[in-house]
Amino acid sequence: MAKAFAPRDFASLALSLRQTVANHKVPPDLQASVIEDVVFHFAAFIDERTGSDIHESIFSVLRKCAKQLGETPAPSDSLLAEVEITFLKGRKVELNVLRSSIAKPALLRLTVEIALGVRDTTEIKARVDTDRRFEDLMEKRGGVNAVRFRLANAADNASWQEVKLRRSPRGNFEQSVKGLLACIRAVVTKSTSAS
Repeated sequence: MAKAFAPRDFASLALSLRQTVANHKVPPDLQASVIEDVVFHFAAFIDERTGSDIHESIFSVLRKCAKQLGETPAPSDSLLAEVEITFLKGRKVELNVLRSSIAKPALLRLTVEIALGVRDTTEIKARVDTDRRFEDLMEKRGGVNAVRFRLANAADNASWQEVKLRRSPRGNFEQSVKGLLACIRAVVTKSTSAS
């Protein structure tokens, strides 16, 4: 049997809608009012289906979180690109590049290292010789063939763009974690600054 809704469920719903109304460019002075209306109508809808009377107390519930409803939430992270690293031998490696990982190079490095398997998730804060592990990986895989990008902001974001590490129009990048990071940053930041 399904659990009944509690007033805190509606307060939680209201707070989760802050980013949605901000993303849809609802003027800040109207955001709390729009959220309150949506939550009220949702509560009334539930009441019609279940015979409850939650909607009658919804505004008193929302009044308790009114200050938070009026605050603009921190912007959510957004996907900038999907990336595939292909090798001469073996399976490709896939990762997502988020806006936060371009803003914080250490986060991008961590994401790439984990995707490549040269750092384990249990080693996030540990000192690890990822360069040596990368060299071992390159011996097994025969080296990086190319880095492929599907940019989120591209007009045709269904197609992939392939970038070779050597002698590409994007630059020359070494076969290393550092080189892969430079390639990813060069392609993604150029595409985001162009949009």
